Amino acid sequence: VKLEKGKNDITFSFCPKGLKPGIVLSVAGFAALALYIIFRKKITAIADKAEGLCRVGVYALLVAVLAAVYVLPLIISIIGNICSLAG
Repeated sequence: VKLEKGKNDITFSFCPKGLKPGIVLSVAGFAALALYIIFRKKITAIADKAEGLCRVGVYALLVAVLAAVYVLPLIISIIGNICSLAG
C-alpha cells in the first residue's frame, strides 16, 4: 500500500471465504426450525401414519418369514410323504 506524505486514512476489510455460505446456511437452518415449530402437529400426524404403515409391513414380513421357515417345510414334507405312499 503506497502512502502519501502527511495524514492518510487506511481502511482494511476482510471477508473469510466461508462467511457468506455460513450465513446462508444459518438462516436456512433457522427458517427450517421455525417451519418445524409451526407445522409440528401436522408433521407428527404424518409420522404417526408412516409409523403405523411400517409396523404393518414389519408384521407382514414376520408372518411371511415364519411361514417360509415353519409352514412351507411342513407342507413339502406332507406332499413328499403322500407321493411316496402313492408311488
